[in-house]
Amino acid sequence: MFHQLHCDLVRLGLGVEADKLEFMHFWKKRAPWRVDRPFGPDLVVHINNQPVSLVPTGNMRYLGFWLDPKLSFRLHVKFYASKAASTVSSISMLGNSVRGFTPAQKRQLYIAHVIPLMCYGAQ
Repeated sequence: MFHQLHCDLVRLGLGVEADKLEFMHFWKKRAPWRVDRPFGPDLVVHINNQPVSLVPTGNMRYLGFWLDPKLSFRLHVKFYASKAASTVSSISMLGNSVRGFTPAQKRQLYIAHVIPLMCYGAQ
């Protein structure tokens, strides 16, 4: 499958960089594959007739979503929750009781910036 994709990319004038490739095995089991290879076996692909060994990762980002081998989305929720929390703390620094934004303006900033962060990827 990778060979066909690589051939199509070369035909279109595009290239593949070995150091930018990553992959992940998905599984439903609770236990890891093995102790020495917790994320599964390696994969060997050929790029420009050179073998490249790819080691599976424990998490990866794809189109803004953080994925893990069990597709639990815990890492995704944790990442965007911490990002939203830092945004809320930034909004709170923008005003005090004497000067700065009013509570209505802070609410508008919260609705415009924090809620989309917390809901990224939610249906």
